[in-house]
Amino acid sequence: MMTATLLGLDLGTSTFKASAYRVTGEQLGTIAVPTPWRSASSGAEMEAGDFADAVRALVDECASAHGQGRVAAIGVTGMAETVFTELSDGRLLPARAWNQQHGRQPQLPDGDVFAATGLLDPARTPAVELRRVSEAGETVRSWNGVPELAVQVLGGAAIAERSLAARTGLIDVRTGDWSPALLGWAGLDASTTPDLLPAGEVCGIASIPAPCAGAALTVAGHDHVVAALGAGAYGDANVFDSLGTGEALIAQLDRNPDGVDLPMVDRFKAAGFNVGLGLEEQDLIALAGLGTGNRFNLLLTSLSECGFSREEVMSAEGGRCSDTQRATQQLPSHVADLLETLFGARWQDLRTAGAATSVIRDAILDLPSARALWWAAVSRASRNARSSLDALAELLPGATLRVAAGGWLNNAGIRAVRQRVLGPFDVPAVSQCGTRGAALLAGLAAGLYPSRADFPILASTPGATQ
Repeated sequence: MMTATLLGLDLGTSTFKASAYRVTGEQLGTIAVPTPWRSASSGAEMEAGDFADAVRALVDECASAHGQGRVAAIGVTGMAETVFTELSDGRLLPARAWNQQHGRQPQLPDGDVFAATGLLDPARTPAVELRRVSEAGETVRSWNGVPELAVQVLGGAAIAERSLAARTGLIDVRTGDWSPALLGWAGLDASTTPDLLPAGEVCGIASIPAPCAGAALTVAGHDHVVAALGAGAYGDANVFDSLGTGEALIAQLDRNPDGVDLPMVDRFKAAGFNVGLGLEEQDLIALAGLGTGNRFNLLLTSLSECGFSREEVMSAEGGRCSDTQRATQQLPSHVADLLETLFGARWQDLRTAGAATSVIRDAILDLPSARALWWAAVSRASRNARSSLDALAELLPGATLRVAAGGWLNNAGIRAVRQRVLGPFDVPAVSQCGTRGAALLAGLAAGLYPSRADFPILASTPGATQ
């Protein structure tokens, strides 16, 4: 069975990826396609049919191009806070992008009810979206997150994985289970909630053509957390920095034998960390969502609209160049104000109003200035991460950033800036930490690894030199 292939899917905000791995851990290849969003009046949406077609095609292409023999297991990780909703009459509502605001926000429940979710931002949770559907007079029959529905598309059962469920706004982290109060507030029938399972549990057998027919299926969990596992940074005092479309700082917490209380949750929330359920049966995680990648993309898009290409602006030498560093200190005050807004709570105002492009067009007149603005943003984002790490260390003594991964770190200049600000960290010697984590959990589900302790060890290299 050591010649069997494992597939890991990472269904992210920008890209859907599938990678094939040997059981011994070697990556055989990856297929990537754009996430099948479509534009709608309310923002980016995804139709369930388009989603299902994309998942099947991705699995088939990856298995055909990179699989070696039979595919033994398939694990699926992906974005949280985006759900497909089935109504009582069988209609499937499109999923709405988690990183965009949608319409009027319902009044949240009072007191400790929502506080017990451990989440900082109630406005973006599926609980709010489901409540909005109920207020429109519809009855919800079922709802599924992105990884959960993908497993069903491939032939698996309807379940809810712990780390993903914790992002719905419907979980009480004190009990590690669904909150009856929040289910009722969202207009959901508690009897229809799916079973809550840890990542790596078998959720069915693939009913798709060979070589994937009969493969064990598992919902691997929340993409940032699964990437930590794939990077070898899940557990102990490790802090993992997942720098993708968003940015998440993740640390595993020890569960208090006497349970989790709201004062403990509130302390982490005051430091900017969500408290959620982890990948295993009892574990908890602290997660700070910094949104760095979204902000980077907004700034780069605005610079591109003003005639400065991403490739020119992101020149890796810029992050190490003393001339660029001096130029960042000479940016006009209104450009500095733009950075404050970009990394503030109301940063999405820059997206909707086109304000970023307007400021840049008036103030950034040449490529050196454009590069100075970009690297100032990279430095600011790194300082934000430093502040979050310092706050975490106060609550979790010994917590140290050990590993960082994500597409932005492919740029040597960004790695250099973050190394200066955050201190030394390693970058895993694998291109896709999310798909690797999903594949490992698939192997666990299939019985190819007796336990998580038997996962293949992953090499890494220093972050500043890779």
